[in-house]
Amino acid sequence: TPFLVASTHGEKVIVRLLLAAGAESQMGQVDPSGSTLDDALDLLFGSEMLSSLNAITDRLKESQPPRRTAAERPQASVSQSKPPPPPQSGSPKQVPESPKEKINLSELVGQQEAKLALQQIIAVAKVNQARKERGIKAVSLTLHAIFQGSPGTGKTTFARYYAQEVAQLGVLEKGHLVEVARQDLVGEYKGQTATKTNAIVQKARGGILFIDEAYALKQGKDDSYGQECIDTLVKALEDLRKELIVILAGYTKEMQHFLHLNSGLQSRIPNVIEFQDFNDEELVAIFQLMLKGKGLLASEEVLPLVQEQLSFARKGRSFGNAREVRNVIERSLAQQAVRLAKEDLGKLSNEELCTLIHSDVTPDPYDHGDKRHVEGIPSDKEATTPKERLGELVGLAN
Repeated sequence: TPFLVASTHGEKVIVRLLLAAGAESQMGQVDPSGSTLDDALDLLFGSEMLSSLNAITDRLKESQPPRRTAAERPQASVSQSKPPPPPQSGSPKQVPESPKEKINLSELVGQQEAKLALQQIIAVAKVNQARKERGIKAVSLTLHAIFQGSPGTGKTTFARYYAQEVAQLGVLEKGHLVEVARQDLVGEYKGQTATKTNAIVQKARGGILFIDEAYALKQGKDDSYGQECIDTLVKALEDLRKELIVILAGYTKEMQHFLHLNSGLQSRIPNVIEFQDFNDEELVAIFQLMLKGKGLLASEEVLPLVQEQLSFARKGRSFGNAREVRNVIERSLAQQAVRLAKEDLGKLSNEELCTLIHSDVTPDPYDHGDKRHVEGIPSDKEATTPKERLGELVGLAN
């Protein structure tokens, strides 16, 4: 029994082509020299069936709207963009995945020794890459590094600069930066750590892997998961040293202890860069740069007060350097907001809205406007600095 399949356009030729397969077996009974497809169909189905098929396809064709030419068909807009891909989950940060502002090392405050050390590593990589591009045998280099020093001394910024320069040189395939910490590498149960660590290594492959507070990877001598992570990293340091740069960062003392947790760490990471604490003048310069970046201003009396506060705070081991400067600015902005909220904001100039004054920067409880005393402290005693407030304490003269 023949099956009739009609196209959406109902065109006769399509029906005939579909039926031709069935007629093919009958073609041997028709004279090849003068036969046509109609002859074969006539032989297969008979003249009456063929006439019916022709009538059906003619009616189908008449019922369809006129077909448009290619020029008449609407064209897809070339400006139409595809929807952005959904964000990928995962805590490690990859820097940069989109264009970032270029880091200029000379514009960073202080850290002259660290700058020279890093520039030397980059220079060696640059010359070696030039040899390779000219077909000269390149020297086998180890570009892994340890960044050690106090918090807030710029280790992460230097790592980003390193990645930026490596990407420009073409030393590595991608030159991207992946920043991770212990929680991204160490698992919570047996067998998970090696999998997590290897996944991060593969994510950073072709670029730089920056592990902040690397000394925290192993927490105590009984931390077998942390040790597994370190052992896995040591293997990657050697196996992928032509495809991956690893930077381990942390406090100086803790990092020296960390390097002894695996006998292969020190030999595989020859570049050690020390980051010094910022001095008082550098901290004030950082304060000014941060204010500029936020579009803020400071009155003349603010800078000496900021310097004295930071000088007093930096005596402690937990001093955060640039982080401490950021804390001072955030506290000052909060106190400025309380002061300005008491005014008619609509009548204030842009400069007044953006300027920090002495009372904004003065630490508690001497804040919120020009008031420099609180209940219990004589009003004629204007203790405005940490040093003066320390002098008000009873006893402890020595």
